[in-house]
Amino acid sequence: HYLIKTGIKKGDVVMIYSSRGVDLMVCVMGVLKAGATFSVIDPAYPPARQTVYLGVAKPRGLIVIKSAGQLDQLVEDYIAKELDVVTRIPSIAIQDDGSILGGKFSSSNEDCLSAYTNLCDTRTGVIVGPDSNPTLSFTSGSEGIPKGVLGRHFSLAYYFNWMSKQFNLSENDKFTMLSGIAHDPIQRDMFTPLFLGAQLLVPTQDDIGTPGQLATWMNKYGATVTHLTPAMGQLLAAQATTPFPALHHAFFVGDILTKRDCLRLQTLAENCCIVNMYGTTETQRAVSFFEVKSRSQDPF
Repeated sequence: HYLIKTGIKKGDVVMIYSSRGVDLMVCVMGVLKAGATFSVIDPAYPPARQTVYLGVAKPRGLIVIKSAGQLDQLVEDYIAKELDVVTRIPSIAIQDDGSILGGKFSSSNEDCLSAYTNLCDTRTGVIVGPDSNPTLSFTSGSEGIPKGVLGRHFSLAYYFNWMSKQFNLSENDKFTMLSGIAHDPIQRDMFTPLFLGAQLLVPTQDDIGTPGQLATWMNKYGATVTHLTPAMGQLLAAQATTPFPALHHAFFVGDILTKRDCLRLQTLAENCCIVNMYGTTETQRAVSFFEVKSRSQDPF
C-alpha cells in the first residue's frame, strides 16, 4: 500500500538492497502485491557494479533492508543524478512480533509505514495477468554490460507445478535459501516453498561463512531440497563431517558441475538426487536438465 500510494504503478521496477533473511521475502511479497517488478542488489557488490545494475533496471522504487546497511555515497549520487526514483523505504526491518518498520526519513519523526498499518489486512486491488512481470534478473555480463531479463508470472507458476510433479516435491519439504540473493536462482528458493505451502529455511551468515557449519545447519533443520551453484555446493561440502540424510534433491545451475562436486555432496547426503539444470536466466527457469541418481538408489 505504501508503494502504491507513493507512486509505484503496475509494471514499475522496485529495487531491493538486501541481506539474506525473512525481510527479503517480506519485501518481495510487498512489491508483487503492488503489481510491480522486483529486482535485488547484493550489498557485497562493489558500489560501481551496483550502479551498473541500477542503470540497467532503472527502478522507480527503492527499498533498503536495515540489516544490509546503507547505500554507498557513490550509489546515492548515481541515483540522484541518473535515475527517476519516486519512492523509497529507507530501512525496513521485521520485528519480533511480526510487525514491519520501514525506517524514518530525515524530514520526519514517524516511521514511513506507520500511516499504512491500518491497511495490512486490505487487498491492494491491483490485478496482474500471466504475462505481467514479477521479476527482473540479470545475465552475467560476460559480453559486456549485464542484460536485464524480465520474468513472467505464467513462467513461474508453470515451472513450479511441473517441478513438484517431476521431482515429487510437496508441502512436507523444507527448502533452503542458499542462492546468491541477487541471482535468479533465489526466485526458486523463495517461490517453490510458497507455491507448495512448504517451509523455507534461512541460514545466518555464520552458518554459511564458517567451514563445515553449513552441513551441520542442513542436518539440524532437516533440509530436504536445496538449490545450489557448484561453488556453493563446494562450500557446503568443504570440511564438513556432519551428514544430512534428509536431503533428497539438490538442483544445480550457474556453472559447470563436475563428477567430483556430485561425489562430495552425495558422500554427505546419500539419499540426494542431483539435478543439473541449464538455461535458467535467459529462459527464466530452465530448458533442460540431467539427473544423477542418489547413492542409495545407485551405489555404483
